[in-house]
Amino acid sequence: MRGERSESIVGMKSLRLDLHTHLKPAKRIPFDLGFVDAYAATMRERRLGGVFVCEHVHAPDFWWMYNQIRAVHQYDEGRFEVEDMLFFPGFELTLAERVDVLVVAPLDELERIDNLFLRPLSSGFHPTADEFLVALEASPTSALRIAAHPSRRDKTIEHLANEQVKRIFEAVEINARYTPTDKPIAERYAELYEWPITGGSDAHTPPQLGAVYTEVHALESTGFDDLARAIREGRTSVHVDPCARQFVDLGQAEKVSRKNNWPEERKLQKRPTLLTEEGARLRFQVAPELPDEHEVISGAAVG
Repeated sequence: MRGERSESIVGMKSLRLDLHTHLKPAKRIPFDLGFVDAYAATMRERRLGGVFVCEHVHAPDFWWMYNQIRAVHQYDEGRFEVEDMLFFPGFELTLAERVDVLVVAPLDELERIDNLFLRPLSSGFHPTADEFLVALEASPTSALRIAAHPSRRDKTIEHLANEQVKRIFEAVEINARYTPTDKPIAERYAELYEWPITGGSDAHTPPQLGAVYTEVHALESTGFDDLARAIREGRTSVHVDPCARQFVDLGQAEKVSRKNNWPEERKLQKRPTLLTEEGARLRFQVAPELPDEHEVISGAAVG
């Protein structure tokens, strides 16, 4: 009920957020603005106050999605307001080494990061960890960077050297899909690098929302800057919902159903995987088959 959540939303001390969500069931399924309202309704039911939207930056309609949301919903202080629910924009980037980075920032900063490279990230470019670091250290960013699902076997954080991990990320998540294995790895990295731990559902459909969520404490406002500061300072606690497994299973079932039932002729054209020569070499080391649709580009990775 709204009255029960007032302390978390208005003049609040803390805010419950799902810090890893997607607004599309799959990259090639077109964005549906109705999904935003469906997410907001589920968030209210589960007493969440906001989400980090971490749509895949390589999705063909990535920027069109945000333009559609902005045309309908108020955008202020680095987040969308959908009635009383907050949607913080971001993206999920897969590095050439097959490691996923959650990048969350106001829209103008996301666009700036997108265009720091030889080719825009949103065109399908997958930088190596070193290429990503060179770009961000040459042009510092306010964006929050979280290590996604660190124990996922095909995208484990352990594909990277410790020094790369330390410089790329500021926090590490416990992901609802991998909670039993993510937890010990997240705790190890958090202790090693003095990082905060965050929690997210990795929802691609509404039923999975809030399976794991983060409570951010001692907030002065609900704007991005204050929220990012609180997370960086470790004012967070991670919670696994008692129904987390059920939420994940329901969400995954709906995701598969939507993917399988969406007509192939109406799906979006897949972006080619763009890699530098070094990126292709590192990608091949961790995944011995390169994607069918890939292109090796020459030149400096950073634009």
